[in-house]
Formats: sequence, structure tokens, C-alpha cells
Amino acid sequence: MDAFALHVSRLQGSFDVAVPGSSVALADLENVAASSNLLKLRISVASPPHVDSSSSWAVMYVLDSEPSFFAIAAAHAFAQAMPGYGSWARAKAPANLAVVGIGIHPQMFDLNENGWDVKKLRIIRRKAFAPHADEEENKVQKAVVDTIANVIVPEAERRLGVQASDTAHVKRCILGASFTALTALQSLFCHPQVFGYVVAGSPSPYSSRHPSRTLDPEGPDLVPVTETDLFAIEKRAAASDGGYARAQAVLLTVGGLEHARMHASAQAWARTLRERGLTQVHERVLAGESHTSCKPVVISQAFNWWQEQLTHNPVDWR
Repeated sequence: MDAFALHVSRLQGSFDVAVPGSSVALADLENVAASSNLLKLRISVASPPHVDSSSSWAVMYVLDSEPSFFAIAAAHAFAQAMPGYGSWARAKAPANLAVVGIGIHPQMFDLNENGWDVKKLRIIRRKAFAPHADEEENKVQKAVVDTIANVIVPEAERRLGVQASDTAHVKRCILGASFTALTALQSLFCHPQVFGYVVAGSPSPYSSRHPSRTLDPEGPDLVPVTETDLFAIEKRAAASDGGYARAQAVLLTVGGLEHARMHASAQAWARTLRERGLTQVHERVLAGESHTSCKPVVISQAFNWWQEQLTHNPVDWR
């Protein structure tokens, strides 16, 4: 039995979530769902190969805009966490490494054994995850981010078996690629108490409303929140009740073969994050990779980078 088959055996099932207030994003998409035009998400939960009830948790949340992303991450995490084998297991990191996939519900883009409707999936992905120049439509992305933090994270970790008393100590990383990289960054902006680490692979420089326009990371359409000082980290930490994600770090990656605009977008994001007070911003160019081929490499890089962050930062792992 290969590593992926073994990891499938550790799946804690899946559950579905409808995003409140998302109908405006899908109103003009015909036959997107049989019962509702709300955005529906399918959440998949994969537990570690061995759960140590006395140790802490690290959970990687993978924004899976394509049906394969979660599977790659789950298989990779299984190999890394194998006792006596994987590098994660040998490192002094949280013993319980889990993966949660957050994807569009398969019924929304006609997923079946023969494939899926690529055009429909692209439309939904642009409407649900990409920033919009229109403030009203941009509320949908904010609703997605809020649903992840307030609904999906608690339910996924309950299914994993994380004790309620331990949730404040869970180390969480959220990973996205292309449009979902922007959603991952948005999660850090809006819910820094939940996500301490972000991996943004090839963050898209395009607005879904104006695909020919390169987005400015300082632009209001990327950050639909009223607070201006987004990274007043020490202030937020001091005001928290112990549940704050104390370690804040971001990894930005881009394929070496990607368009120059993608490289410029990643560089602009790194500059903006540093200007807003985030000191742990890391950039990596994935040599020889295109926008499509770099996705499996992003997952590998993400786990290695996150392990480095967790094992070199002096935080309390309990």
C-alpha cells in the first residue's frame, strides 16, 4: 500500500459548508448548483499517521481550488510525519501534523469520474477567491475568509480530535496558489488570531473584474477591512486573551518560468507586508517551474518552510 493509500485510510471524512452572503458572486452563473446559488465548499480532513494525545497540533489548511491539491498535500504530510522516517517526525515540531482541504463543492463544477467542467470551475474560482474592484462584490471574499476562520477551522479540528482546551495552542498554516493565495493572505489580514503562517504560491496580480489590470497590493480591493494598521502585531497580541497566533510569517513563491508580472506581484506583496510591520517574509523562486507545474512544488516547499519556522522559533509547544 503506498503512502497516499495509507493516508486515505486516515481521512476523518468530509463536510460541506455554504458561505453566507455569497449569492451575489454566483448570481449570473447558470446551473451552478441544484438547490442554491450560494457558494458551497467541500472540506476534507486528514489526520496524522499517529495521534499523540499528549502533544500539540499543527494543521495545514489547503485552499484547494482544484480537486488534486489536497490529495498531494495529504500524501506529502503523511510521509513527513511517519515516525522514524519523515523529517517532520524527527524535528522538534508539534507531533500531530494534519491537513485540511478547503475546496469548491464538486457538484458546483460537475466533478465526476471523467473529469470536471474546467470553464465553470474557473468562473467560480474567480468570483469566490479573487479580489474585486467593486466593494459590494468584494464582500464575498471576506465572507469566505470569515467562514474559514469561524466555521471551518473549529469543525475540522473537532473532527481531528483536538481538545477544546488545546485550540489556542494549535499552530495553523493556510496555503493558497494563484487566486487562492490572495484568500490565504486575506485570512492573515482579517484573522491573525487564527492563522500564524501563510504560504502564498504565485499570488495572482489580476483582478477578476479587470483581468488586464495589475493589482496593487496596497489597493483597497485587496483588503476589504476598515482597519488601516493591518499588522499592528504587538498591539493585537497584547489585547488578546492567549489565543493569538504569536508567530507571524509568510512564504511567497513564484515559478521561475512564470510571466514577469507574476514575479512582480510576489515582490510587491513582500514589500507591502514588510512595510506594514511583518518582519518574517520569505521569498522563493521555484526554478524551472511554470504557473501550473509549480503547485506540487509549492506544497513540498510549504511543509519544509513551516517545519523550519516551528522548530526555530522559541514558542511554547506544551
